Amino acid sequence: MRVPKADRWLLLAIVVLTVGGTLLLRQAPCRAVSERDEAYFGTYVTWQAAFDALSATCGVGLLTSDWNGDYTDAGRWTLTGLGTLGAVIYLVLALRVLRAMGASLTIWATPPAGVVLGLLGALVVVAGLLCGALAATGGADDGGGGPLAAVRLGLVAVLSLGLATPEEVAGRAGVLAGLAWLAALGWPMWLFLIPALTHRYVQARQALLVAATYTVLLALFAGGLMVFELPRGGAALRPGPDAEVAEAVGYGARFSQVTLASGAGLRAGGTPEAELRDGSKVLLSLALLLGPASYGVAGGLTWILLVWAVTGALFGLRQRGDAGPHLSLWCSSALAACFLLGAAAVVGALGLILIEGLSGSRFAHPPGFADALLDASAVIGGGNLTTGVVASVTSENLISGKGLPANAYALGMGWVMLLMVIGRVVPLLVLRRLAERVSPDWKHQGTKVSK
Repeated sequence: MRVPKADRWLLLAIVVLTVGGTLLLRQAPCRAVSERDEAYFGTYVTWQAAFDALSATCGVGLLTSDWNGDYTDAGRWTLTGLGTLGAVIYLVLALRVLRAMGASLTIWATPPAGVVLGLLGALVVVAGLLCGALAATGGADDGGGGPLAAVRLGLVAVLSLGLATPEEVAGRAGVLAGLAWLAALGWPMWLFLIPALTHRYVQARQALLVAATYTVLLALFAGGLMVFELPRGGAALRPGPDAEVAEAVGYGARFSQVTLASGAGLRAGGTPEAELRDGSKVLLSLALLLGPASYGVAGGLTWILLVWAVTGALFGLRQRGDAGPHLSLWCSSALAACFLLGAAAVVGALGLILIEGLSGSRFAHPPGFADALLDASAVIGGGNLTTGVVASVTSENLISGKGLPANAYALGMGWVMLLMVIGRVVPLLVLRRLAERVSPDWKHQGTKVSK
């Protein structure tokens, strides 16, 4: 079976959705812009619209405009629609690559896209009903948008779009964390609800192993956050307000925080990321890169997608007694993907520090590497977590005429937008290349077979 050029089609879809989204977000029904801002800052407003459209399409959720203050209901739903389309397109393309790989190895069958999209739709409906019921019964603050906004929040959590404020999340963090965890486990676990499909499309041991490993990692990250954020000094040695606050942030809250960051790209409220200690910032960076904020939508996206593919292939090959010739290929592919992921995060962080150093205010405190790493990991991994570094390199204060010779914000926005595309396209490229290597047209040593 021929392997589709899924990464190229995804890149084309991202460009089309971003251009269309930019045009929509520049319209008055989506975001009202005063005549003064249009006259003096029109170019910057266009950059903002393009940045926000791309961020929504790639499932990141970091915006340069205020979610509630600048965008109208139409604007917020436009961004949600862009994110939904981007997620569904990604899912369909990923499934096509997996199907081609499975057909080449004859060791697994990938379910049709319609089946997975149906399961995803059912999960979205359940999420919307739960969040809407919480808003309707007063169980959580609706953020001023009513039950419809709560339903949208459920959609955002399941599709890992990151398009929500901490205030919207805070009242229902536990419910959203549960939905994010369930969505993060992906369609191989969802199919357990339908035994006939489970037997046909799921390797049970592999699916359970990946799900258990992912959950254990979240639990370890939550414990690490508790340790790193323990009160120090006098507040830790005697009772007082600080000790009561620290006690209130228990393990359950930390687990919800990590799960929301990794599974939905959302911040649960509480301490802003900029005020966390460096160890906590690094842990949240790892959670974002682990996925499924980078895993995105519906089981098997981005970097976790490669984990599903590699472990699934090894389980199948082992059962077939043919794992030996393939083992080095799968292991090298997994290591290459991890290297690319880590390198992209580090290079992205260094780029943010460099741009901030060139364009930042002399009176502002420069960001540390942990701050930049968290922001870069959020952009690459698809999460709405930030220490403020992205905001500092995309601020309207960097417009020429404000003490700068050129529009320095374009450099910051361009760099962050490049990282968004890398985080979404490169993992699918790695998976496609892996599928090509195991197709009948290639020897396992990597040399093409002449026909």
